[in-house]
Amino acid sequence: MMIQKGFLAILLTFVQAVSFASEMNERQVIMENVNRAFQREDFAWIEQRYAEMNKSTERLPSGVLKSARLLYGLMAATALPNNLEGSAKGPRVAQEEHWVAMEKKTERWQQMYPTSSVAAFARSSVFIGHAYFFRGSSYARDVDPAMWKPFKDYIERAYNALASPGNQVMRDQAWYCAMIKVAQYQDMDPNQFADLVVEASNKYPTYYEIYFFAANKLAPKWGGSFEAFEWLANLAVTRTRKTDGMALYTRLYWSIAQGDFKDDLFSRTNADWKKMKLGFDDIVKRYPSEWNLNNYAWFACMARDRPTLERVFKQIGDDINTTLWARPERLNRCRNFSKGEE
Repeated sequence: MMIQKGFLAILLTFVQAVSFASEMNERQVIMENVNRAFQREDFAWIEQRYAEMNKSTERLPSGVLKSARLLYGLMAATALPNNLEGSAKGPRVAQEEHWVAMEKKTERWQQMYPTSSVAAFARSSVFIGHAYFFRGSSYARDVDPAMWKPFKDYIERAYNALASPGNQVMRDQAWYCAMIKVAQYQDMDPNQFADLVVEASNKYPTYYEIYFFAANKLAPKWGGSFEAFEWLANLAVTRTRKTDGMALYTRLYWSIAQGDFKDDLFSRTNADWKKMKLGFDDIVKRYPSEWNLNNYAWFACMARDRPTLERVFKQIGDDINTTLWARPERLNRCRNFSKGEE
């Protein structure tokens, strides 16, 4: 096992596009490759790789599109580094200098590729990051009133990077994801936002990230509601049923369970386990990765569905994903429940 892990580490260093058995390894490869290309301003590589991923609809073992992970890689590549607290200039000065540098770099990218949706996505993300430099991460009620104007100004810049008059940016999957992301921070009318999501889902129904980015806006913490989130989950199913069955319903609730709700998904939201179970069955039928199976087991345990949990644990066997289960007591509790010992 140690030899295998060491070999994978070597592959991660020297190989750009390798199909790993582990979901997390493949995600990490994409993130690292995008980060390296962005730091050396190899925008041509990013453009080419994004085009290749979209054309071939390459997917991770979980079924998630690789081109979507590339977008997250760009967000990570432009984000604040972790080492700015120790800057001799002070963290605030260093932070603003970072955002200014990222704005200049993404501007160079857009000038080289004026129709590029990924360049526009990156530039828009940078402006959102700069907006939060002023706003901070506090609750809205605790934000300094003087900071709202620069925050809104930068959110407007994020919007203009995508849709200013005369803008040539291609309105593809990345563009819609960026627009939906910007809308999370705008005072957009709920009906107008719903229209944007419906338009995007009509054009790119199987591009999961359209629904995932929309999920952030419709979550209660951002002024949405559980009813609005359920609407989104059902919309995603209507758009993808022919190819994915109920999978998108499951994937959307799965996404918010990783954030605010964790162990309380079924007690605190409108998540319907019967629908989620059907979705998990559809997911593992097409993508029977250990990542998907281990997640299926965790949700079945959370829903107190012993027969399903027992069945899925048998499918998993010894292929336990320790990253997912994180805490040994969680895994032990679910195993005991599956055996009727709890």
